[in-house]
Amino acid sequence: MKPISDFGFRISLLGWMAVGLLLPSAAQAARFTNTPVRAIITVADKDSTVMLAGRTDVDLFYSPPNVPPGVYASIPLAGVQNARLEFTVDETAVDKAVVARRWREAAALVLRGIEPTLPYLDLPGNEAADAAASASIYLLNAAALAQRSGTEGAKAAQPLLAMVVRLSDRLQNCAAWFYGAEAARLRAVQALTSLNRLDDAVKRMEDAAIPEPGDGDFGLYWLAKATLAEARGEPREATDAAARSLAFDNKNPETFGPALMLYARSCENAQDWYRARDVYFEVSRLFRGTDYGDLARERLTFIMKEGLTSEKEAANVTKLFFGSEEDMDALATKWLDELAKLSNAAPGGAAKQEEKKP
Repeated sequence: MKPISDFGFRISLLGWMAVGLLLPSAAQAARFTNTPVRAIITVADKDSTVMLAGRTDVDLFYSPPNVPPGVYASIPLAGVQNARLEFTVDETAVDKAVVARRWREAAALVLRGIEPTLPYLDLPGNEAADAAASASIYLLNAAALAQRSGTEGAKAAQPLLAMVVRLSDRLQNCAAWFYGAEAARLRAVQALTSLNRLDDAVKRMEDAAIPEPGDGDFGLYWLAKATLAEARGEPREATDAAARSLAFDNKNPETFGPALMLYARSCENAQDWYRARDVYFEVSRLFRGTDYGDLARERLTFIMKEGLTSEKEAANVTKLFFGSEEDMDALATKWLDELAKLSNAAPGGAAKQEEKKP
């Protein structure tokens, strides 16, 4: 059968052959999907609308217009200049889930919408890559929330973290054109660290590009480095890395809260209860109504209840750190009392945010 020319480029491998007539080696190499994906692909500067059906590592299979079912054509992946993949995500439902901190639900809504596109995530220019990156953030948040529930929560977090790693692997294939590929690598470092796959996390961290202050990934890079250092029992390195993330990227909502919490945990691990108290106090105020604010409140309550800062601090660094000479123990106690009153006044008593499955 001769190759057939279709909208300006050569049809290779399959031509107009039916899938059932493929040679065994070609059939094994081809990966066909259950759900076709409508796409506008650009080849040789020409746009054409096709239904994507599958791929190999080097070829893309699609159904051309007006052909019998089960008949496909193929083009070399290297020839695809741009691809606009059609998918639907209920953005309103996602926004509601995010506001309510139902992270697992938010991730599921996004992944459900982009699932058919995942085999084609490396095609240049497709918007599904952005959606996959957002899903990774939601999955990390869902895993962190689940891990606060003890052993059972830690088990529930594992498949969420594993999905972050899988999405990262796919997004790494987009590095030539997708601005978020490096961030995806760094989220994988966080996920692998939480899964205790430290050797894998170290390897990815070593492969990561070191950003300069002002770069978009700066805060995430140092947060990932701090997370890994903490897991490896390197408190000084963890504290230093967290401080870098905070100092140079304090407006990024993805990194600022986690970096503050990691810094406070490092202070706790070093039994520097005064610094831990100060940071948890600020986080519980700055991030009230968020997962980080709730956890900071819990840790601040523990420190105050145990009287770990009841003795006057030998060196008053509160003025240096917060620009205040006030009694931090008194401020923390007053703040916790205010939060308790607000919780008791809420419908049903003390408000508690729970993760809900979709």
